[in-house]
Amino acid sequence: SEERRALYDRVNIPRMMEELEWLCTVLPSPRNAYGAEWVEMQQVDDAGAAARFALKPVFCHNDLVSGNVLVDTAATPPRCQLIDFEYAGYNFRAYDVANHFNNYNGFDEYW
Repeated sequence: SEERRALYDRVNIPRMMEELEWLCTVLPSPRNAYGAEWVEMQQVDDAGAAARFALKPVFCHNDLVSGNVLVDTAATPPRCQLIDFEYAGYNFRAYDVANHFNNYNGFDEYW
Protein backbone atom coordinates (compact mmCIF):
# COMPACT_ATOMS: atom_id res chain seq x y z
CA SER A 1 0.00 0.00 0.00
CA GLU A 2 1.00 3.64 -0.34
CA GLU A 3 1.09 4.11 3.44
CA ARG A 4 3.54 1.25 3.89
CA ARG A 5 5.69 2.52 1.04
CA ALA A 6 5.77 6.03 2.56
CA LEU A 7 6.73 4.55 5.92
CA TYR A 8 9.51 2.50 4.32
CA ASP A 9 10.82 5.55 2.46
CA ARG A 10 11.21 7.42 5.76
CA VAL A 11 13.51 4.74 7.21
CA ASN A 12 17.11 5.93 7.16
CA ILE A 13 18.89 2.70 6.18
CA PRO A 14 22.44 4.15 6.21
CA ARG A 15 21.88 5.52 9.73
CA MET A 16 20.50 2.16 10.87
CA MET A 17 23.61 0.43 9.51
CA GLU A 18 25.85 2.88 11.39
CA GLU A 19 23.90 2.18 14.57
CA LEU A 20 24.21 -1.59 14.08
CA GLU A 21 27.96 -1.30 13.50
CA TRP A 22 28.29 0.74 16.68
CA LEU A 23 26.23 -1.80 18.64
CA CYS A 24 28.56 -4.55 17.42
CA THR A 25 31.45 -2.69 19.04
CA VAL A 26 29.80 -2.15 22.43
CA LEU A 27 27.65 -5.25 22.93
CA PRO A 28 29.55 -8.18 24.42
CA SER A 29 31.16 -10.17 21.62
CA PRO A 30 34.53 -11.64 20.64
CA ARG A 31 35.20 -8.36 18.78
CA ASN A 32 35.49 -6.44 22.06
CA ALA A 33 36.61 -9.03 24.63
CA TYR A 34 32.95 -9.69 25.44
CA GLY A 35 32.44 -6.12 26.64
CA ALA A 36 35.33 -6.04 29.14
CA GLU A 37 37.08 -3.11 27.44
CA TRP A 38 33.88 -1.08 27.26
CA VAL A 39 33.07 -1.76 30.93
CA GLU A 40 36.54 -0.59 31.97
CA MET A 41 36.10 2.62 29.94
CA GLN A 42 32.67 3.25 31.48
CA GLN A 43 33.87 2.77 35.05
CA VAL A 44 36.35 5.62 34.67
CA ASP A 45 33.71 7.86 33.12
CA ASP A 46 31.01 6.83 35.60
CA ALA A 47 32.96 7.98 38.65
CA GLY A 48 33.29 11.50 37.28
CA ALA A 49 29.71 11.55 36.05
CA ALA A 50 28.44 10.36 39.45
CA ALA A 51 30.41 13.06 41.25
CA ARG A 52 29.13 15.77 38.90
CA PHE A 53 25.57 14.50 39.33
CA ALA A 54 25.78 14.24 43.14
CA LEU A 55 27.38 17.64 43.66
CA LYS A 56 24.94 19.72 41.62
CA PRO A 57 23.10 22.20 43.89
CA VAL A 58 19.33 21.57 43.91
CA PHE A 59 16.38 22.25 46.22
CA CYS A 60 16.53 19.63 49.01
CA HIS A 61 14.30 18.60 51.89
CA ASN A 62 17.35 18.50 54.25
CA ASP A 63 15.50 16.43 56.89
CA LEU A 64 14.52 13.31 54.99
CA VAL A 65 14.16 10.93 57.93
CA SER A 66 11.60 8.11 58.03
CA GLY A 67 9.12 10.20 60.04
CA ASN A 68 8.94 12.74 57.21
CA VAL A 69 8.10 10.19 54.51
CA LEU A 70 4.46 9.11 54.33
CA VAL A 71 3.57 6.10 52.18
CA ASP A 72 -0.04 5.27 51.30
CA THR A 73 0.00 1.71 49.99
CA ALA A 74 -3.81 1.61 49.86
CA ALA A 75 -3.86 4.22 47.08
CA THR A 76 -3.83 3.12 43.44
CA PRO A 77 -1.08 3.58 42.48
CA PRO A 78 0.65 3.72 45.90
CA ARG A 79 1.65 7.27 46.92
CA CYS A 80 4.69 8.63 48.69
CA GLN A 81 4.52 12.09 50.24
CA LEU A 82 7.20 14.15 51.97
CA ILE A 83 6.24 16.38 54.91
CA ASP A 84 7.97 18.89 57.24
CA PHE A 85 9.91 21.22 54.97
CA GLU A 86 11.21 23.33 57.89
CA TYR A 87 14.86 22.79 56.90
CA ALA A 88 14.32 22.78 53.12
CA GLY A 89 16.71 24.75 50.96
CA TYR A 90 19.48 24.40 48.42
CA ASN A 91 22.05 21.70 48.98
CA PHE A 92 24.00 19.11 47.00
CA ARG A 93 21.77 16.69 45.09
CA ALA A 94 23.06 13.65 46.99
CA TYR A 95 22.58 15.22 50.44
CA ASP A 96 19.03 13.99 51.09
CA VAL A 97 19.86 10.41 50.14
CA ALA A 98 23.11 10.36 52.11
CA ASN A 99 21.53 12.04 55.14
CA HIS A 100 18.60 9.61 55.12
CA PHE A 101 20.88 6.57 55.26
CA ASN A 102 23.18 8.26 57.76
CA ASN A 103 20.23 8.73 60.16
CA TYR A 104 18.39 5.50 59.40
CA ASN A 105 18.73 3.00 62.25
CA GLY A 106 15.57 1.04 61.59
CA PHE A 107 12.12 1.71 62.97
CA ASP A 108 11.43 1.74 66.68
CA GLU A 109 8.80 -0.92 67.33
CA TYR A 110 6.71 1.61 69.33
CA TRP A 111 7.01 4.46 66.84
